Amino acid sequence: DRAPIHTFTCADSAALFPRGLGELTNDGLRHASQQGLAFRQHYLEQRLMKERTKPSEVHIRSSPIKRVLMSATSFSISFLGKPLNTTNFPLIYTTAS
Repeated sequence: DRAPIHTFTCADSAALFPRGLGELTNDGLRHASQQGLAFRQHYLEQRLMKERTKPSEVHIRSSPIKRVLMSATSFSISFLGKPLNTTNFPLIYTTAS
C-alpha cells in the first residue's frame, strides 16, 4: 500500500500520506512484514534455512527507490525473525538503475 504516485486528489489527501507521493503507508510496511514472516515459515518448514539464520547469511537485492527499500527492510527483518525495531538486518544491495 502506498500513496498516489503523481498527484493527490485534494489538499486534504496530502495529510493522509505524510511520507509523500508514491511512498509506503504504514499498512504497506505491515504487509511487507507479514509477507516476510510467511516466507520465513515456509523456508523453515521446507528446511531451506535455519531457525537462527544470521543477517550476514542472507542477500537482499532491491531497486534504489525509497519505497522499495522500505519494503525490503520490513520484509527482511521479519524473514529473519527479528523485532521491527532492530538495527541488525541484512545489507540491502541496490541495482544500478
